Amino acid sequence: RARGAATAGQPIRVLPGTYEAATGESFPISLDGVSLIGDEAGRGATTVIRATDSNGVEIAGTVTIAGFWITGANSGIMVSGTNAAATVRNNTLNGNSAGLWFSVGGTHLVTDNELADNSFHGIAHISGAPTVRYERNQILRNVIGVETNSNGADFGGGALGVGTGLVLSAQ
Repeated sequence: RARGAATAGQPIRVLPGTYEAATGESFPISLDGVSLIGDEAGRGATTVIRATDSNGVEIAGTVTIAGFWITGANSGIMVSGTNAAATVRNNTLNGNSAGLWFSVGGTHLVTDNELADNSFHGIAHISGAPTVRYERNQILRNVIGVETNSNGADFGGGALGVGTGLVLSAQ
């Protein structure tokens, strides 16, 4: 209900809980110009989005999503809207088909997330030619950690001036 009442640029602060179809949530959660802020300190330990047979969150416009544990989705977070400028920070994207998927251009920031145990991609940066600055993310135990066919992915030391801190591991 808060998404329907919020105006562009307004953040929605989400209370601790599990948000899933069984409790009345519908998926995907679509964000267009409205940010969603949960448990940033715990990377979503107390604000869980459990999606099934859908994307968890779909982003368009200038949006921040921060502090969620997203699981069970086709894509935990799908950045797909025209003019998207996503900031994805302090989330745990675990147990999805893909943790984070970009299918649009734009300039984005992905920082301080854990993308682990996804059955296909941790990050799919393979369509739409986005420019993405990645900082301090842990990409662990995914079938494919990162797949990109765009030169706009900066994981450190590239044109975007990104610092270090990436952990990429198959184990």
